[in-house]
Amino acid sequence: MWAGVAQQRMLDGSPGLFGYSLFAVSRADLRRLRELQLQYFRQMQSGIAASTEPQCVGLFAVQLLDLAEPGRNALGALK
Repeated sequence: MWAGVAQQRMLDGSPGLFGYSLFAVSRADLRRLRELQLQYFRQMQSGIAASTEPQCVGLFAVQLLDLAEPGRNALGALK
């Protein structure tokens, strides 16, 4: 739902940041990228928790997917 809200706001010209990268890497590198993503997500959560004057409502949405079919997915067993 929130991804749809973000898409509509950006289509309407609202300021924000959007980007994507489609890439090919090894299974091990994709797992390493997942760990980097989790580290960054935890840092975002810490920064949000430390905020003392809530004046804005923000949306942070991030995806990292292995586009391989489920039986060959490098991220399938990770939680």
